[in-house]
Amino acid sequence: EHRNANMAQLSSKLQKPLMSPHYYITEEGILNLDTYHYSGQDNSLLDNLIMKRLWQRMKVILPSRMAPNLITLTGGLFIVASFLLTIVMIPTNEENAPWWLYVFNAMMMFGYQTADALDGIQARQTKSGSVLGELFDHSIDAIVLMLHAVTVSQVMHFERGWAMLTMVIGSSFPFYFNHWEEFFSGTMVLGFFSVTEAQVLIMLVHLCCAVFGGSFFSTLVTIPLTTIMLTVRALMMIPILGLALVYLSMNFASVVAFVRKPQQPHHTLLNAVRISTPMVVLLVLTVLWASHLPSGVFVEHNVLFCVTVGFLFVHLVTRLVVCRCCLMTPSWFPMVMWPLPVLTVAAIFGMPLQLELMVVYCVFVLLGYLHLAWSVIDQLT
Repeated sequence: EHRNANMAQLSSKLQKPLMSPHYYITEEGILNLDTYHYSGQDNSLLDNLIMKRLWQRMKVILPSRMAPNLITLTGGLFIVASFLLTIVMIPTNEENAPWWLYVFNAMMMFGYQTADALDGIQARQTKSGSVLGELFDHSIDAIVLMLHAVTVSQVMHFERGWAMLTMVIGSSFPFYFNHWEEFFSGTMVLGFFSVTEAQVLIMLVHLCCAVFGGSFFSTLVTIPLTTIMLTVRALMMIPILGLALVYLSMNFASVVAFVRKPQQPHHTLLNAVRISTPMVVLLVLTVLWASHLPSGVFVEHNVLFCVTVGFLFVHLVTRLVVCRCCLMTPSWFPMVMWPLPVLTVAAIFGMPLQLELMVVYCVFVLLGYLHLAWSVIDQLT
């Protein structure tokens, strides 16, 4: 009976014009959803020692009829509120904001972290888990990651320009390639220092700013047994970026080992390189575009630039997750990336109206992501 209901639901979806350019999932991809199931391996120290017990106790606060996706959305809105308030209160990355802003940001991160855990618990309790729920969850995670990378950059007084952009790229790449590994292995593997540990660290950063002020992370300290002086911010970020590189290398090693297995003939190393290419091209074009923009555009409007690039990353991640769940292979480059080489060339040759072009492109990227989200929701409901 349950099987018949699923087939009836799939039949109704297949009546839509799936091969229309307005849709992203093919007819075969829709059929593949019937065999999909999520697989994860959580090695997080905090999750396994503390947080899972805490979240199990907190699940009682959820109304039994509250949809898991609504919980996910609520958590995402916490981070949007944190982002918007921070760019208003710290517009140049140099201001010391009132203490309550940092406490508010820490609370919003805790609220998002809790919602991100409780949505899965609620889905299992109410037996309302779905592929759409997983897609929605990962898409919100990607948006949150990008927005809070900007927020933390402002709170910690990162220099506008390359420092903030590095923060956004440095957090985006491990996220994308973790999903890239899952595309081939079928299992989401989280390391011992994972999402939860990063979120707790971010909360501690906000609380430190509430106590000592945002300028605390710009304090110079001398490395013991040397004459080298670095800011507290640099001492904190260097090992984090190093760990991100370690995880990236593990992603690559895992995928290479997986595609070489003889029992996986449909997955090849060439296919793995192809699926990673859009993210690499995005990085190269972003660096070229940023390096040739006038400083008055790139530095003064750094948040706009980072949000534009960030939503390109969100689009690529969402597309990759959709293809993984539907057993499809992503196309080379989505349409939202097509104008990027043109903008890069325009910047290299010093064409006028660079800010206006960036604003138009940002709107185009946002509309492209909303179209992707709407189309997938329309096809899966």
